[in-house]
Amino acid sequence: MIKIDQEIELDDISEIKKKSLQELITNPAIAKFVKNNHLTYQHLSDYWAELLGFDEDMKECAICTGLAYCPKVSKGLCKTLVFDGNAISTTLSYCRFGEEKREENSLLRHFVYNNMSNKMALIQLNKTSFVTDATHLSENMKVAIKAIVNYRKHPSAKGIYLSGKSGSGKTVLLASLMNALARQGKDVGIMNMSTFLYEMKASFNNYEQDESYLNQVINIPYLLIDGLGDENVTAWSRDEILGTILNYRAINELPTFFTSTFSLDQLAQAYTCTKASDKADALRRERIADKISSMVNAYAL
Repeated sequence: MIKIDQEIELDDISEIKKKSLQELITNPAIAKFVKNNHLTYQHLSDYWAELLGFDEDMKECAICTGLAYCPKVSKGLCKTLVFDGNAISTTLSYCRFGEEKREENSLLRHFVYNNMSNKMALIQLNKTSFVTDATHLSENMKVAIKAIVNYRKHPSAKGIYLSGKSGSGKTVLLASLMNALARQGKDVGIMNMSTFLYEMKASFNNYEQDESYLNQVINIPYLLIDGLGDENVTAWSRDEILGTILNYRAINELPTFFTSTFSLDQLAQAYTCTKASDKADALRRERIADKISSMVNAYAL
């Protein structure tokens, strides 16, 4: 009796497998795989489970709208059929969304410092409204964009200084330049000045930690300093932190880029630390402004 039941069960499985294989072969990807590798029915029968897994994986991918909605454990990966001349197996490769993520991760590795956001680092100039809807651009904006495009083609030791009111697009423009340089394989950094100083103070502001924070940014081949002059200016932040960064990068001819609500002419006033007439303070703030001026080509938006 048991033997009869087993035979019936095996017959049922055999029929199920046969129908399943007939359905699987209607999958264009599987049909192409079979044709390209000259596979026999026996091959398909022996590796039925692999073909089923591939088919189910394809169906999941077909309705996927992005990595955030991927139901798989291995998000961004899809199965690919492989035949080694004897056995059929599956391997994992990036899907269309996974490939985008892989490219993003590869790009972000060139952002050796970023205290803003990955979203800012991933900005591409040709995908911004400055390019996609250029009819509203001012002449100043066109000049600045041209300078950025030219820098992408011909990088130099002299950086770019963009000034303008909040929301004028200066950070987006220079972040897109950092993105373009990273795509060329260059190491870059994005540093918001206020955030940088806040993080230094949060680390108890001792000498060793100050030095550690500075070492993160002073050697970066291409560095964007965002929000220059918007920080809480003190003698420490101006002379020991900003001054050290500027001096080192100027001496070593490391291109530095700046965004600020202050023009170069206004920078000295922005970096005043005393209300009274203090000649020493005046010299220090003028030195900061002069140093930056010598490191950049400036554009007002």
